Amino acid sequence: ELKVLRQRMLAATYHKASKGKHYRLLAPGYVLDGVGDLVKDPNERVQRAIELVFTTFRETSSIRQTVKWFHEHGVEVPVNKVHDGKHRVVFRVPSGSSIHGILHNPIYAGAYVFGRRPLEIRMVEGVLKKRQRSPRAPEEARVFLREHHEGYIDWATYEDNQRTMRHNTHRVQHDDSVGSERKGTGLL
Repeated sequence: ELKVLRQRMLAATYHKASKGKHYRLLAPGYVLDGVGDLVKDPNERVQRAIELVFTTFRETSSIRQTVKWFHEHGVEVPVNKVHDGKHRVVFRVPSGSSIHGILHNPIYAGAYVFGRRPLEIRMVEGVLKKRQRSPRAPEEARVFLREHHEGYIDWATYEDNQRTMRHNTHRVQHDDSVGSERKGTGLL
């Protein structure tokens, strides 16, 4: 019976997600309105801070430089904080992970994504181990609804930001004329 109940709960979750109505935790900058639709946070300070993250990233083209700019200017961004079992938004000087989370989250481009990090179950030494895999591209997620709600940026800007961040890492193939030199005799 427990397996049947679990299957029904999962089916209900997937059904709700297919309509773009399932939320585990809302990203800072968004709230649910009276009828359960996702809308921008009415707090102007929250909206301006999120918009400033995207504007600063477009100017610096680097997560690290964006974080550095926020620290140098003492500007705080909204982050989710758990207090007494409830989530609320507080303002803090951002860390690299909070800026990374904002820039990589497709919700800010107006897209609803569910099932982007699939669960992998493996048998290790006779014990089942569960592990979330790395995030897929939004279009490859179980549910992807573009133009689901009002975004802080458009989809083209989101894709351009993702391309810029991919080219900033040294783990992918990219143009050798861009970025820092990592090997060779001409470092100094």
